Amino acid sequence: MLVVSECLSSKNVLTLRTYMDDKDDAKSFIRKFGKFDDSYWIQGNRLNKGSSSRFVMHNKWVCSFSLHRKVESSKKNQKCDAFIDILIKIVTKGSKKNYEYLKRDPPLNTVIKINPFHSHNCGSADALKRLFIDPEVKSVFLKYFADGLSPSQAMKQNISRLRTLPNYIVSLANGALNPRPWTIYRLWHKYLEENYGSFKEPFERLEEKIPDYLNQGIHVVMDKTDPWVVLVVTSLNERAQKLKNSSEIIFMDSTSSCDVSMASVTVLLTATKGGAVPIGVLIHKQQTAVAYEKGFKMLMDNFPLCFNGLTYPKIIMTDDSMAEKKAIQEIWPQTTQILCIFHFLQAEWRWLMSSSSNILPVNRQQLMQLFRKAVYAKNHEDFQDVVNEINHLEGNQSFKDRFNENLKRSQEWSMSYRNENLITRNNQTNNYSEATIRILKEIILERTKAYNVVALVKFISIIWDKYFINRLLDFAYNRRNQKDYELQLTKMKSVDPNSILQIDEFLYKVPSSKDSKKFYDVNTIIGWCSCYSGKQGGFCKHQALLKQYYDIEFPNSPVTDSNERHKLALLALGIRDCPPKPFFEDLNELPTPQTSIMEKENLKTTREKTNLQLCYKDFSNNLQDGDIENDPNIRPSIPLNNNQSLNDKFTEKWEDFTNSINRLGELLQQDVSETSIRHLSVFTKKIKNIDTTSQAVDFIINNSSSSKRGRNIRVQPTSVARRRGTYKGNHRIGAGRPPTEKSTAGRNSLLNKNKKKVVKRKHNLVQSITNNQANAKCH
Repeated sequence: MLVVSECLSSKNVLTLRTYMDDKDDAKSFIRKFGKFDDSYWIQGNRLNKGSSSRFVMHNKWVCSFSLHRKVESSKKNQKCDAFIDILIKIVTKGSKKNYEYLKRDPPLNTVIKINPFHSHNCGSADALKRLFIDPEVKSVFLKYFADGLSPSQAMKQNISRLRTLPNYIVSLANGALNPRPWTIYRLWHKYLEENYGSFKEPFERLEEKIPDYLNQGIHVVMDKTDPWVVLVVTSLNERAQKLKNSSEIIFMDSTSSCDVSMASVTVLLTATKGGAVPIGVLIHKQQTAVAYEKGFKMLMDNFPLCFNGLTYPKIIMTDDSMAEKKAIQEIWPQTTQILCIFHFLQAEWRWLMSSSSNILPVNRQQLMQLFRKAVYAKNHEDFQDVVNEINHLEGNQSFKDRFNENLKRSQEWSMSYRNENLITRNNQTNNYSEATIRILKEIILERTKAYNVVALVKFISIIWDKYFINRLLDFAYNRRNQKDYELQLTKMKSVDPNSILQIDEFLYKVPSSKDSKKFYDVNTIIGWCSCYSGKQGGFCKHQALLKQYYDIEFPNSPVTDSNERHKLALLALGIRDCPPKPFFEDLNELPTPQTSIMEKENLKTTREKTNLQLCYKDFSNNLQDGDIENDPNIRPSIPLNNNQSLNDKFTEKWEDFTNSINRLGELLQQDVSETSIRHLSVFTKKIKNIDTTSQAVDFIINNSSSSKRGRNIRVQPTSVARRRGTYKGNHRIGAGRPPTEKSTAGRNSLLNKNKKKVVKRKHNLVQSITNNQANAKCH
């Protein structure tokens, strides 16, 4: 508390004599006086008069609307004479002799001179908005910036914070508490320069941050020589390098314009059961072969066994970039390079659509169909037949020359070669890379360029890495459905599981779903099947049947049990932070390790058919005894005659439904029209799209319930009859005057109804070929 011992006043200046210990007491007085004076003028400039051996501090604060450091025409130059002058003297034996106020107890070592009279309005919103930002508010904004908020987001967050204060109406007008945008952006640029270095020379600041990144388990390696390259490998990337898939196939893609310096980002991905995860990210200046070679070599020097203990991956899928392909051939000559089928076909279609191809428009679709036929040929014989057919075409010499040139590298794009020689897990396109790059630009960077390379490294190593971790945890926490796995099982409903033949420990023969005499070989270690869907190591319906009834873990299967979910959690979190395996078990999965597969199936069947409240105790006792299959009391809740009665009722109702459908068909046949045929086709299509039992139940409920007629509130027929003009129907009537025939306002106007809607072209290559038009770009 400040105790004033003496107070003098003359010519609008108030002089106070008191005791202060140091500068902190003076600053505390300034803050308290500024808040006591409702004008907040004290937030202005400070004039430091220096210090000497006679005093600790001598500072003078002037009004922010004074003449100090302002031009004559400035709006803030109100020539205000208000000020606060604080002088703190040193208390010594010598100073006490020359200054009588220091002889008192306590010594009055501080002299405060105040002129509180302003020459301008201090309480208006126009005056308050011009105040300098408060130091506490400044620290709040710096914290917002450190949390990743942009200037506009930080301003919105600060306004929301101010609205929680009691006197928020005045606070919102106060520039000290709610600074103007130019103040925030100036603070933002200052924050960027202090944390990320200068725009032209960012590598010095990046070198300073490398030890901090290393303490977080993030490896950042850079080469500043032209062209410069930066390698980023997080702890998640290191764990992904040890996956088996990282040695089978790597997906690679590059994107530019990621920061203000137009740096490029190249990501190397491996596929997991929870989506693709990078094994390393490269940031480089140019997309040239030299830059790629330097980046790949940097990866191999720091992580020589980054492909599951190997020095090279078996397969790398890229776009048709000559710089990438040349660098891969230089660093990993033993790797098989394949192309993304979609981009390869799209490039061919764009060439056919260009004027330089000299292909007539009427011939483009036929030539493209032949090209697609060559790409998707299932075996070598079919491929040779298509090649001979193309070579025997009449005319179109430019197309044949281009095809024969691509034929020299047919191993990169031919499906027949992949079916016979490669394990791609049915990955024929670079969708993993395309989706990952889109996540980086739209979610992580929010379609905004990073400040420089230092900021880009932070986005990639921290924010992007957390995104991959959260996505893996979604699968580990069983928050993603497995419709693909269920769909594969529905295709094998007609197959008897007892007809599966086991040849050895890892080889099985699974019958076909269409021909029971035909069998397919399934290798559970590789994740391979002799059917067309499983030839390249894809997960097919035959492997799904084995997994369902034999509980075999396939390397290419989706996440369906606690073991696979626990492995994904280990990949995302590491051994130290990962919860124990029982945490990832299903709701109906018992934590008893001795439970056999057949017991689990019986448990599942029992729980579907029994009343849980009546038989839970008996069920638990039977499980502890270990005798589940032979216990006659395991299903006491629902008697057999009850199931029999339900089946009889269903049979009776289904016969009535079939007779009603036949009667409906007879009535429709009496007056056949285009309308009835069209709606009958739509109804039939809906029924054909039903594949599972739950879909069938939902279809019956939705089409029989009277409460599922739509979201619109029904309008009575008499009200509809009273409506005039174009407002017939049960939709809402627009506000204002009803539109006339010449009016274009509202969706009900006649001009808008007759106007032809322009439909944007889809990013669909097959549809573009069918319509004989160029394919739309998605970026």
